[in-house]
Amino acid sequence: MLIVFFIKITITNIYLVCNLRTTMVFEFGESINGLIDKILDGPGVLEVAENPIYTAVVIVLVLMLVILIVFRDAETEDPLFTMILRVGFWALLATIGVMMLHNKVLLGKVKKASIDSRTEELFRPQTQLVEEIVPVGVNNYSK
Repeated sequence: MLIVFFIKITITNIYLVCNLRTTMVFEFGESINGLIDKILDGPGVLEVAENPIYTAVVIVLVLMLVILIVFRDAETEDPLFTMILRVGFWALLATIGVMMLHNKVLLGKVKKASIDSRTEELFRPQTQLVEEIVPVGVNNYSK
């Protein structure tokens, strides 16, 4: 009796798992993209995310917060605030450098894609039919 009950539960679980896989697929990427879209709709967030210097400042502020949390009980010669400011300054310089490099690479890719699309349009063969060409008289003098 117990074995039949166990088999029945197992078959039901297999059916539910198979049914969930076909009807309720959880797309992790889509949910993350939806969350990021909602965050970017906030006031001022898009402007900060577009500018590499503002983005670097946000990254460094998060880094400084993590340092504050991790090293709050550390026994150091310097006060914690001084250590955070020192690390924040050097991290800001490094992050601005990396973000500027990243921004330059992305702008170069966008520019190259734009040039490639215009070049492709220029050299694309025309598909006009002979009937569509309308002759125009160049030296048509009326007397």
